[in-house]
Amino acid sequence: MLHRIKEMLYSKKQNKRIPIIEKGEAIDALKTINRKPLNAFTFFKRSQNTSKEIDILEERWWNTAGTLIEDVWGLPDDLCLAYRQEYVMKAKDFFLTDKQHTKVLDLGCGTGWFGRIIACEKIFYQGIDFSETQINIAKEKVKNTHNERYIHYTQTTSIQSIKNIHDFDGIIINAFLHHLCKDELKKLFSDIKQNFKSGTKIFIMEPVYPTNKVKKNITITEDAIANVISDTIAAVKKHATEINLFDTQKELLLSELINESDDNGFFFSPKEVPFDFQEIELLLLEYTQLRNYFYVGVNDFSLLQMLSFVKDQNYRKEMIKTIFPIIKTLDKQLIDKEYYANGVNSYIFTCFECILL
Repeated sequence: MLHRIKEMLYSKKQNKRIPIIEKGEAIDALKTINRKPLNAFTFFKRSQNTSKEIDILEERWWNTAGTLIEDVWGLPDDLCLAYRQEYVMKAKDFFLTDKQHTKVLDLGCGTGWFGRIIACEKIFYQGIDFSETQINIAKEKVKNTHNERYIHYTQTTSIQSIKNIHDFDGIIINAFLHHLCKDELKKLFSDIKQNFKSGTKIFIMEPVYPTNKVKKNITITEDAIANVISDTIAAVKKHATEINLFDTQKELLLSELINESDDNGFFFSPKEVPFDFQEIELLLLEYTQLRNYFYVGVNDFSLLQMLSFVKDQNYRKEMIKTIFPIIKTLDKQLIDKEYYANGVNSYIFTCFECILL
């Protein structure tokens, strides 16, 4: 997989990186949606509408960088399971409450890891995504898995193209909504309301700036815990590098991709804009009954994301067994103390359990 993304991102003859999106293209596309180019550490405001130009760049970005994104954000299967199994099992319990069997549709499924964790004899899972690259990865990864017969993936841009859509009584939306403009969000939820019955359960996970929260009772203890976490992650990376297990070339590819997005004025992909809490809360309350929300750690994900660059699976396994539980426990203490930035520079992964009105 890695050699394919290298071929796409670099010129062999010139040994020079070929941008996925040129800066001039980015500026012109952002003008069509009245959005200014901004630094990634600035709070982005969601545009009211999309345009053909920005949509083309978004699709090109995902089809080109999809393999690398799968490795780093999708995570190798062992790391993905370590981080995501807990909240996916909460989603499973949510969908199966008062039901023996259920059928769920994953909107913007990416490489389909959610289905590979949640699908079973009680849950039939179908994932859809607009990216051909992402769907191809999903189809390849599900082959010969223990639950393959309960999983189906489809490339499409419209939920209305799904056969027997009225048979679904659960919806998964994982880190997809923040790639949509306001008009697209309104259309998506209007389509959901039109095509799914009232009472359909919706499980959502999104990166959210927790602007509904304010730091309180923060002491030197919380600062010390945060420092321990960052120092530990750095120490593991240093050790893996010293024993030649850290893939510095793949890290360089990611760094170049991030720098390109930053230079172009994107958060990351061209349309990506994380929510603030009030924004997503108002959206969900317009179409659903918001039953519950909870936070998922960011620091423990940072550890596993770094481990995705480690080439030895046994080394990763040892870190999952020994270091990851410590980081996860410390991260939970910080979350419980609401130790995260109130505002623009730090988001936290937030899960929502909703019932369609």
